[in-house]
Amino acid sequence: MLFLLFFKKNVEIPDGVRSSFIGSYGFLPDGEYHFTFNPIQKSTDPETIVLSFLTKAEYRKLPFYSTETANNCNYQFADLSYTLEIKNESVKLDGNFTDDRIYIFHVLKCNSTNEITLSEQFRNKNTFLDSRVIPCKTIYPICIGATLLLFSFWAIFNNNKARARGTIFIFTTLCGTVYTFHLIGEYIAIKFSEKTDSILAVSIITIIIDIFNDSIFFTSIMIMSSGFGLINISLSLFTKIKAVLVPLILFTFAAISSNIPTKYVVITYPAVILCTIVFGYDILKLIRQGEKRVMAHMLVIQRTGIDPDTTPIGARYKIFRQMTFYVASAISLFCLMLIFEACYDLDRYLFEIIDFIVHFSLLSVLLYIYRPGKADYLADENNVSETFDLDDLDTIGNTLRLTSNAETMRRWEPGESLPREPTYTSKKKANDGQLYSAL
Repeated sequence: MLFLLFFKKNVEIPDGVRSSFIGSYGFLPDGEYHFTFNPIQKSTDPETIVLSFLTKAEYRKLPFYSTETANNCNYQFADLSYTLEIKNESVKLDGNFTDDRIYIFHVLKCNSTNEITLSEQFRNKNTFLDSRVIPCKTIYPICIGATLLLFSFWAIFNNNKARARGTIFIFTTLCGTVYTFHLIGEYIAIKFSEKTDSILAVSIITIIIDIFNDSIFFTSIMIMSSGFGLINISLSLFTKIKAVLVPLILFTFAAISSNIPTKYVVITYPAVILCTIVFGYDILKLIRQGEKRVMAHMLVIQRTGIDPDTTPIGARYKIFRQMTFYVASAISLFCLMLIFEACYDLDRYLFEIIDFIVHFSLLSVLLYIYRPGKADYLADENNVSETFDLDDLDTIGNTLRLTSNAETMRRWEPGESLPREPTYTSKKKANDGQLYSAL
C-alpha cells in the first residue's frame, strides 16, 4: 500500500528513454494535480512531451500496441493528454477534476535526446490521500481492535493454564504483538500523510516494520515447528541463523518487488522464489525430525502399557501433524498473495482487507494449534528413559503401529507421570547440524 502514499515525488527521465510510467492516483471531486518539467541541460532543440492520463482500461491496452505505435507522439493513447514543449525553462501543468477519477500517468518523449526531471504532486479536498487509501482510515482501527481482542482472549485463557506458559506462549505472543504494531504503524502513516506530502521517512519506517512483522512471524513458526519448547531439542547456531536470515531476506525482496517499478521485479522474484523453497524445505524437515522424536517417546510410553494417544505426548504428535499442513498452507497463501497482487488491479484497500484476513486467519489457527487442552501438551516425567539411534527413527512409525493394541493398554490419567523422553545417539553426524539432546 505504501507506494500509493508517495504522491509527491521527483522523477528523472534520462536521455534515450522515450516512454515512462510515473505513478497513479485516485482523485475525488475537486482533486488537484500539479506537474513541473525541468530540463537538466540547456538545449537549442525543444523537447516535446506527451503527458497522458490513462484509465485502467487504456492502461491495459498499452501492451498490445506495436513499438512504432507506442512511440508515436501523434497517436492518442488516452482521452485526456497534454502536449508540452520544454526548452530552457520549467514548464508547469496544473488542473483539477469535478468527479471521481483514477489515473495512471504516462510520459512520452518525442525527441528523447534531452534529459529532464519531473516533479508531481496530487491532493484531494482536505487530504493528500489517494482515494483508494482513504477507506483504510476505517479499516485499520477495526483490524487493530480485532487483533487486540484475539490476543486478549489468548492471554486470559493462558493465565488459567499456567502449564502452557514458556517458550510457546512467548513466541505466539510475540507474533501477535509485532503484527499489532505493524497495523498501528500503517494507521499512523495514513493519518500523518493526510495533512502533509513529506512522508518519506514515515513510509520507510512502516515498510521496515512490515518486513520485520512477516519475518518474525515465519521465524517463530520455524522455531516452533522444530519442537522447540515441546520436546528436548537444541537448535544449532547455523539453524538459528537460517531461521532468522531466510525469512528476513525473503520478505525484504518481497517488499522491494512491491515498491519498485515493474521492470525491476524480474530481478527480485527469483530471489523470492529461492528463499521460499529454502524456507519451506528447512521447516518441513524440522517438523519431520521433531515428529519422529515424539513418536519415539510415544513408543517408550506404549511399552509401559499406557495408550500414548491419550497422553500429552500424543497431543504433541498431533501438533506436529497439524503444523505440517499449517506451514504448507502459510507458504502457499504467501505465494498466492504475491501472484494475486501482481496479476489483479484491485483498489489498494481491498488488498489490505485480504492481507488482514490472511494474517488474522494464520494467527488464529496458530493459537488454536497450541491451545492448552484437557490433556495439556506438557506433563511431568519420571526417571524411566530409553536410548534411540537417530538413524533408526524412520522405523519408529511402523514399530508404533505394529505394537499398538488399544485393548491391552490403559488410558493415561491427568497428573500421572510418564517415562522421560528418550536419549538420542547417532552413528553418523546428521546433515542439519542439530544438537542431539541427551537428558
